[in-house]
Amino acid sequence: MRTENEIIKNVLDVAEARDDVRAVIRTDMLPQREYLYSYQFCFIVNDVSEYEDDEAFRTCFGDRILLFRGDRNYPEMFQNTKAHLMVYRDGITIVINVMDSATFLQKYNGDETHDNVWIGETYQKLLDKDNLLPEIERLTETQTIFASAPEEREFFGTCNEFWWVLKTFAEYTLREELPSAMFYLNVAVRDLLNRMVSWYLYLHDGEPVDVGILNSRFEKLLEEDLFLLYKKTYPDADYEHMWQAYTAVTELWNRLGRTVAEKRGFSYPEETEKNMLEFIREMRRIKVNGRMRSTNEHKLIMLRGNSGSGKTTVAKGLQERFGRGTMILSQDMIRREVLKERDGIDPPALPLIKQMLRYGRENCEVVILEGIFIADWYRELFEAAIEMYGSEIYAYYFDIPFEETVRRHQTRSKAAEFGATEMREWWKEKDYLDLIKETTITEDKSKDAIINEIYLRVCNG
Repeated sequence: MRTENEIIKNVLDVAEARDDVRAVIRTDMLPQREYLYSYQFCFIVNDVSEYEDDEAFRTCFGDRILLFRGDRNYPEMFQNTKAHLMVYRDGITIVINVMDSATFLQKYNGDETHDNVWIGETYQKLLDKDNLLPEIERLTETQTIFASAPEEREFFGTCNEFWWVLKTFAEYTLREELPSAMFYLNVAVRDLLNRMVSWYLYLHDGEPVDVGILNSRFEKLLEEDLFLLYKKTYPDADYEHMWQAYTAVTELWNRLGRTVAEKRGFSYPEETEKNMLEFIREMRRIKVNGRMRSTNEHKLIMLRGNSGSGKTTVAKGLQERFGRGTMILSQDMIRREVLKERDGIDPPALPLIKQMLRYGRENCEVVILEGIFIADWYRELFEAAIEMYGSEIYAYYFDIPFEETVRRHQTRSKAAEFGATEMREWWKEKDYLDLIKETTITEDKSKDAIINEIYLRVCNG
């Protein structure tokens, strides 16, 4: 591959040989990036129209495999300019923007501004045959420096706009109109999210911050946990993953927005956030319930695992997410509080649980069956579940280490009723079913992540 010096010499040789080229300025030199061998130049000429021809630079700089004419696709961005963007077989990219001196000086003097900067503004004069141009050398990027903090009206206006465009994203996603949904997420929503990130970074450091071209330095500037959350806002085209990205967007907005509001002495618009989250949640619930009614689908969610693994907490969270028409069948509640019975082979609670499961199948859109439910003892229940629900069973097994279940149990109201000794007696290691395929839940997943994962899977069938 040709070196930088070889490219510059080649470009200057071409310019020297052409009488119509009066000056050459190298542009967009920063930042220097690995695996990016791109060189950009301005050719100052007297008659720009002579470079309308696509063949103007065909053989000058090597074996050209692509020519993109930026001025034809985006004339408003390349006024009085012929933009030849060229790719060469040896891995080099050369851009020649041909313009007159007045157009260049207007650009150099900063008369043009760009939001969400992707056009660099570093310059270095390499050739001036007539000594007509001033001394030109700007080797520091300034357009990417962010030094702005919102006033109260701007902050609240931005928050309201964010919830408006996020609601619109939700509407397109629920209608499964992928291009529109992705546009709103990755353009409308992201522009506002990036603005909040920039405010956060500036206020966090208390001094101007270089966010990079197209915010390319976010990864270096944000704390690790915040950037990991930021990464989760980029989904693929799977609708379930898009809803996961939505969750990441709202969590990140909340965390950044609260900090910005606190630093500026504003109150964070909690009521608006709460109302809009509920509004979108209700939109999703209506869509899910409508789909289930139209197909006469009834869903069974099964949560199994040892005592203290978090099943009941997740079950209650899911009931809250699904809303009306969601029934929880808790093994502990039925066995200990309704019947006051012990568990064991031929469990006394089994017939009642089956009856209640059948009631749920006939009257509820979603039933959540949660408990230890030892596989051998409750096989008859699982067979009945298959008969009632067929393929509409979403089964999960909480495979949590014993020590972690004890720790979690100690935070529960029933911690005084029994302890680690009893839990060890009841312990059943990896008690997976052979009748129904179960998804494993491990200790590294948070309650909210588990609830969201199950909810989205059930919603999307």
